[in-house]
Amino acid sequence: MRSDKYIISRLRHRAVFGTTKSEPANTATGRIHVFVPKFEVYYGDYTQTLNQQISLNGLYKEYVRVIVVRHDPRVVSSSENVISKVQLNDGEYYQVVAVTVDDSINGYDIVTLKRTKGISPMS
Repeated sequence: MRSDKYIISRLRHRAVFGTTKSEPANTATGRIHVFVPKFEVYYGDYTQTLNQQISLNGLYKEYVRVIVVRHDPRVVSSSENVISKVQLNDGEYYQVVAVTVDDSINGYDIVTLKRTKGISPMS
């Protein structure tokens, strides 16, 4: 994404990138997945066209959300499953599906996310 196309003041929400780890629960429920935060960045929502929304939702058959973050190598590594989960300000957890990188000066990365279930906050 070209830097002159996105206004930095739109990056007003906090996203927490992290991983999950499996921990034992009680004997009746087995194991649970716990979110382990690694770092935070500011993000803004990315507006999609109707055609893009239909294409993404049809492809993944689940709730898909696209956000924009200032270029950060830690976010780019999330596409390689080093950092694979994100918690947004809505309290939901998302799987990183893809990262479109713009590593130019003042560049922005577009992060495609898919909502996941079954993750507990770190205690």
